[in-house]
Amino acid sequence: MRFTVLQAIKLGWSIIPVKANKRPYFKWQEYQVAKPDRAKMTRWNEQLKPPAWAVVTGAVSGLIVLDFDGEQGRTVLEAIGLEPHVRTGGGGYHVYIEHPGFPVKTLNSKSKRALGARYPGVDIRADGGYAVFCGKNSSGSYTWLRDPIPYPVSDVPSELRAFLGLEPTSDNENSPCADVEMKRDCGTSAEGLLVTALGKSSGGRNDNGFWLACQLRDNGFTEAEAAPTMLKYQAGVPSVNTKAQVEPYTVDEAIASLKQAYSSMPREPLGQVTIVTGGRPLNVRGEETELQEVPVRARPWPEPMSPEAFSGLAGDFVTLIGPHTESDSAALLLSYIVAFGNVVGRSAHSIAEADRHFMNLFAVQVGLTSKGRKGSSLGQVMRVFRELDPDWAGGRVQSGLSSGEGLIWAVRDAIEKEEPIRENGEVVGHKAVIVDSGVEDKRLFVQEGEFASTLRVMGRDGNTLSAVIRNAWDSGDLRILSKNSRANSTGAHISIIAHITKDELLRYLESTEAGNGFGNRIIWFCARRSKVLPEGGCLESRALDSHIRRLKAAVVYAQSVGQMKRDDSARALWHKVYPDLSEG
Repeated sequence: MRFTVLQAIKLGWSIIPVKANKRPYFKWQEYQVAKPDRAKMTRWNEQLKPPAWAVVTGAVSGLIVLDFDGEQGRTVLEAIGLEPHVRTGGGGYHVYIEHPGFPVKTLNSKSKRALGARYPGVDIRADGGYAVFCGKNSSGSYTWLRDPIPYPVSDVPSELRAFLGLEPTSDNENSPCADVEMKRDCGTSAEGLLVTALGKSSGGRNDNGFWLACQLRDNGFTEAEAAPTMLKYQAGVPSVNTKAQVEPYTVDEAIASLKQAYSSMPREPLGQVTIVTGGRPLNVRGEETELQEVPVRARPWPEPMSPEAFSGLAGDFVTLIGPHTESDSAALLLSYIVAFGNVVGRSAHSIAEADRHFMNLFAVQVGLTSKGRKGSSLGQVMRVFRELDPDWAGGRVQSGLSSGEGLIWAVRDAIEKEEPIRENGEVVGHKAVIVDSGVEDKRLFVQEGEFASTLRVMGRDGNTLSAVIRNAWDSGDLRILSKNSRANSTGAHISIIAHITKDELLRYLESTEAGNGFGNRIIWFCARRSKVLPEGGCLESRALDSHIRRLKAAVVYAQSVGQMKRDDSARALWHKVYPDLSEG
């Protein structure tokens, strides 16, 4: 199998050129935290003409490489039962493992006696290391034996996993607090944020853990530097949940919050948090400071969604697409859910009092500017739904919300008119004649790139769009009492996904629309560019095949469900929040 530098770039690896003796051409430590851009790699290739390339292992590339050398290494490899990814130039083998999300040391069996004694011939290339992945060295060429998808950490035998430091613990020798290469003292540099998170009186452990991870990110800590603080948080929170039930907060939950926080771009950091340790005031960076009251300021941007929001099929889609798009994860998630609900159609529903509520949702993405990559999230979603249902994507996805009459026309029933029945020149009766066959498929997915225009036309005298949109959400039975409007719609299934800037929303959403139930029927969510990808995404279509198969199965199932009811735990939660929500 051939695997190239270009493919490594597309996978998001940090890579460097190396000589035939496997040594880098230059100091490469900066590429442990920041990937070189394509222009720099092109220059390296042209100027150095390197015989081989290496991937910088660790968090920056999301990889750990297990290196099995010699006869002893091959024996260990056979014993653990993992198929190697690469055969090295010297006849050894490399196995690729997903990085676990917390710092893991690079270890050499020759210098680490315990490792050499227990697992002879095995090295681990992790944070602070690198491994050649293509080209040739003085011993021979590197050959790929399988696809470059790494094994999950859980596939590594538990004993080896623990021995190599792949199991997260707060006090093992792999803790970055003991690593002299770390630039900060992990025990104090984030202490202010940790104390604040542990002292929060509101929110659950997951919410406060996610808050802590976001604040560490926003204050400039790398994911690797933030991991020890998250482990301290995990060890410091109570072992009971918000229901006073004994349910330990696990390391996996803390690491999941960390990874979710670092999947989004940093926000402006929170104002300084000052604590006193041994009489010495410290700020969130662990620096001495004057003890002072810091005024609380408004958050410039909402906290990212909690990890629990990204569960199930929709969450899997965001995880799959996320690294290959500049779109905000919230925009991907909401666009996917709205599209799914429309494709399913008028089948699965819940009942509130005497009303049926189907899966047609309205969601509007609010950005700071018009350049928030507002269209790319829906484009990624349509990529899979176009494969799922080409007829729906080709005929039932429309745009242009300008009038109630126009919206009804897109989902109209057949239109009839009375015509006289004549015999011998005399009218003896009347009959109904279909003059327009109407629209058979009552699903309509409205995408509105400029929702500000919709709000503007709704403000005009006599415009019926607001009322029709509210009825579309409520019942799907649409009509306008006007002698000039002949079109009605029964059982319409209309979903809306739209985009607007914050300034436009504040300017054009009038108090009437905010208070008459129009605004309440819409899911408003903030989104902005999550990362910068000058070359765009690189996810190949075949990577989506498995997801599309699962999506088809989910749609078929949802179309047969009928009424949906809350289970006991969901019902208890709903009863808890309903009084506040119903106050409006």
